[in-house]
Amino acid sequence: MASRDCQVCLESYDEEKRKPRCLSCGHTLCNSCIADCLSRGPLLCPFCRLAHAAPVTYASDVPVNYTVISLLQDASYPLASQRTEALLAEVKKEANEFTTSQLVTCNCRLTRLHDFQQRLNEQCSVHRVHVQALRSLVERHEGLLQDMTGRAEQAAAIITKGEEIRSMLESAQGKVNGATNLLEVTAAHEEDRRYKTTVTEWDAAAHHLLQSQVVAAAMEVSGGAARRLTLMAQFSGRERGGNTLGDEPGACLPTAGVCDGRRPPSCGGTRHVRRHRRRHAHQGHPAPPAAGVCRRKTVVNTAGDGAR
Repeated sequence: MASRDCQVCLESYDEEKRKPRCLSCGHTLCNSCIADCLSRGPLLCPFCRLAHAAPVTYASDVPVNYTVISLLQDASYPLASQRTEALLAEVKKEANEFTTSQLVTCNCRLTRLHDFQQRLNEQCSVHRVHVQALRSLVERHEGLLQDMTGRAEQAAAIITKGEEIRSMLESAQGKVNGATNLLEVTAAHEEDRRYKTTVTEWDAAAHHLLQSQVVAAAMEVSGGAARRLTLMAQFSGRERGGNTLGDEPGACLPTAGVCDGRRPPSCGGTRHVRRHRRRHAHQGHPAPPAAGVCRRKTVVNTAGDGAR
């Protein structure tokens, strides 16, 4: 049976430096040993001392023993195949573990993003209604402001006219009171009567201005606007306090369930909360509130309250 090792150097045959080559006497040497023999002179077999039949200059001139090479290939193939399969399985396992962890992160983020997008759309609809209401409110206030500005200008003109009329009436009254005879009293009274038409017209204009409901309407609109703005401010404050995702880097990744002294790990259930409270007590943390629930459920419920 052919050997897998060179009987001169005792090294294993291979298909490169120690390729098996067959001498004319039938013995097999490796490529390196034949080259060593050629460096000393004619090629003689180290076992039977017979010279090689054909002239040889290089070790590659000696024929290759393909029987030994076939033996080497048949012997090494199962082992190489087993090693390849084992390496392939290990690489597949590592790649699957990595991909699975990435898929978990991706799925968790996508779930949160879909929920976030839904809440954004809901809040956009709500705030569109608010914006429309505010625009209507602003338009109404602008109309009232323009009306009140005109009425204020009228009031200023009527007040100026009234002060002039009052000065004239006071002057006429002073003349009546200062008169010393009937003729002077009659003259002063006639002058006073000439102001009657002016006073009547001024009084009618003042009465018409005072009867306008612009101030009452402005107060009503202002009160309604204040109430609406207060409600919207409360709603916005509730939204800011309740729409927090609690989304920090790594929040979607599984945790080891170690108590951090703040909240139960991310899973719900009364039994779990009770177990978490015992863990708090064991680790020296103050017990969490009995109504503690998982963080994700808190986020969803709070978002729902804010949307309502």
